[in-house]
Amino acid sequence: MSVGLGIGLPYRWILTEILGTIQDAHLDALLVVPHLLRKWRLPSRGIRLIGCAVACRLPYRRTKSLEKRGGELKMRSEELQLEAKEAERKLEYVNALNLGRATDLELQAMNAFERSQRRIQEDKREEEYQKQRDEVQALFAKVHRRLQSELIELRDYKVLLREYRRVRLEKLSETLGKVQDGRRLRHCVRVMIRNGAQRILQRLEHANLPLEPWMREVLLNCCYVEIRIEDAETQLLSLRREALKPVREDVQQMIDKTKAERFEDLFVRTLELRQQKLSTTASSEQEEKTMQMEPSNLPESACGDSVAPSNIGGESTSDFGSDMQRTKERDNTPAVPIEKVRADVRALEGEITSLRRLLGDMRANAAAVICNHLRQAEKSAGRNWSPKEAAAWGHRMLSLLVSEDFATTTMKELLKLSPLRY
Repeated sequence: MSVGLGIGLPYRWILTEILGTIQDAHLDALLVVPHLLRKWRLPSRGIRLIGCAVACRLPYRRTKSLEKRGGELKMRSEELQLEAKEAERKLEYVNALNLGRATDLELQAMNAFERSQRRIQEDKREEEYQKQRDEVQALFAKVHRRLQSELIELRDYKVLLREYRRVRLEKLSETLGKVQDGRRLRHCVRVMIRNGAQRILQRLEHANLPLEPWMREVLLNCCYVEIRIEDAETQLLSLRREALKPVREDVQQMIDKTKAERFEDLFVRTLELRQQKLSTTASSEQEEKTMQMEPSNLPESACGDSVAPSNIGGESTSDFGSDMQRTKERDNTPAVPIEKVRADVRALEGEITSLRRLLGDMRANAAAVICNHLRQAEKSAGRNWSPKEAAAWGHRMLSLLVSEDFATTTMKELLKLSPLRY
């Protein structure tokens, strides 16, 4: 099998095995590649060649799975490095333990029984120390082996990811010269930026796009703004999901309840809100009067009937109080984090709105410059254009900068105001 990369016969056989493994087009199957490379113990050059050949056969979305797996391996390697340092510290501590054997002078001052007991204790202590040393040494060796394995796997993933990105950037550079729609063109540029491409203006210039230098700069700036919008929208989505968690729990609890229980909860909340409103509007003097009122001042009808309502619905009133208590606890517990999440959501929404407004202004300014260029060319008659050719040129520039719909709408508005005359 020839892949056109100068791969020898052993590498071709390995590439055949790898492509046969991942031909089912599952994302999880891609993660098998570094394990196969470690199994065959290839050098770095072989890994790069194999990675370049495999990258030509894989869709672009596979790079995300490799990035995710590489991040997980990096975190695990950092954790294992901390564990290895801790195990090394324990090993040094155990090796530095002093047995504290008795000297000859101390042994001479003892009788035979004391000397035998002292030696037995020292031997037991030495066995315990040796056991601790063996355990710590085994733990250190185990952590060190795991760390080396993770570092090797992380290196393989980094090499493969670097080759995948390089091949992807090459494919995107080839695609730039063939794109006729602004959405696809900006998507290619955004993907190149996210994959760490350098000198993108030079790449756009070498792609032979019919864009002027200032148009390429506007296109690149729009791509950077769109990347900021995409990142902010992703963060906003996660914050919205976090903010909806308590609402989802409340809805689930409401579904599990009966109609009567839901009505009673609604009654409890309404009554509590009314009581809060009355307490805020009532004056302090009226509250003092009601608190200091004695039972002797009450009418007999009030004293006689005061017991009846409490005895009639004792069970319902207890449920009423418990529901009010649960409502208070639920409302008071998550108040601070929900408010913080809401503030973050509002801040992100404001940022996204401002970025979209900035993007719209950039596109409108670019369209205004192109329309002004057409008007100046119409006045000076420096170009031998027909009205159709001028409209087609403006439509093509706007299509490459923004989109086909934006170009059609802008050119219609321009021609509606005053037709082009050359």
